[in-house]
Amino acid sequence: MPLLLRTGHWDEVDKLARQTRQDGSPLERQMAVMILGQLLRHRGDPQGAWQMVREILPRGPASQPEDALFPYAMETMRLAIRLALDSGDPAHAAEWATTYDHWLDWSGALRGVSESLALRSEINRLQGNLDSAENNAIEAVSASTEPWQPLALIEAERSLGKILARKTQFESAEAHFLRAVELSQTCQLPIEEAISRVELAESVYCATGNIDRTSEFLEPARDTATAVGAQPLLERIDAMLASESMDDPLSVLSRRETEVLRAISSGMTDAEAADALFISPRTVSQHMRSVYNKLGVSSRAAATRWAVENELV
Repeated sequence: MPLLLRTGHWDEVDKLARQTRQDGSPLERQMAVMILGQLLRHRGDPQGAWQMVREILPRGPASQPEDALFPYAMETMRLAIRLALDSGDPAHAAEWATTYDHWLDWSGALRGVSESLALRSEINRLQGNLDSAENNAIEAVSASTEPWQPLALIEAERSLGKILARKTQFESAEAHFLRAVELSQTCQLPIEEAISRVELAESVYCATGNIDRTSEFLEPARDTATAVGAQPLLERIDAMLASESMDDPLSVLSRRETEVLRAISSGMTDAEAADALFISPRTVSQHMRSVYNKLGVSSRAAATRWAVENELV
C-alpha cells in the first residue's frame, strides 16, 4: 500500500486499504487506516483524513508512545501536522509537532528527524519566522543525507526552496526545487514530482512573472494530478494557469486541455488522442470532463463546435 500510494495507483490503494481496514489483522488495519488517511488528504477530504488520525490516535496531541504502534503512529502524526498546515492553523500543527518530537526523543530513532525539521520549517514559515524556518530546512536537508533518505530529502529541498523564495532569493530557491523534481524522477515518484513542480511554479515562476516556465512546469503536474484525482493539487494548478491567461477565448483552457480538445475535435477517439499525446485514455477523458465544465457544454459535439468557432481546428 505505501508503494502504490507513492507511485500513484490511488484507486487500487483505496480499494485495498478499505478492504484491509475491514478484514485485516490488527497490525494490517493500522497500516490501512494510516494509508487511507494520507490518500483522503491528497484527494481533498480533510474531514475523512482527520477521522483516520483519530482512529489511530484518539487522544490527539496528548497521545503517548504506548498508545499505538510506533511506525504507523509517527506517519499519522505527520499527517495531522500537514492537515493542520493545510487549513492554515500553524498553532495546531505545532501542538502535534511537539508530540511528534516527544515520540522521536523517546524512541531514539533517526528516521523521522528530517521530516520533523521540514515540518517545523513549514510551521515557522507560516508564522513569519523566516530565519528559524530557513535553519530548520537546512538542518532537514542535512538530516536526510546522513543516513541517506531520499523521500525525506525531497520534502526538505522543497521546504528550503519555499523559504528562499519567500526571502526573494529566487535563483537559489529554484535550484532546491529542481533537486526535488530530479530526485522524484530518479525515485520514480510521480506524485512527489508533481508536488515539487507545483511548489516551484508557485514560489518562483509565478512570483517572478515567468509565464512560460510556469506553464512548462505545471502542465506535466496537471496530467499527474488529473490521472490520480488529486483535487487540491489540481485546484492550485488551475488557479495559477488561470492567473497567467490572456484575454482570448482559449485562455479558459490549460495548454494540455487545449491539446486534448484539438485532438478530439479533429475526429480522434480517446485512445487515438492518448497515443498522440503520450497520456492514458483515462486522462484524455478526465481532461474532456474539465473542458466541458469550463466551456459550459455537455457533449463532444458542443465542445467540437466551440473549437471550430474559435479556430482551434
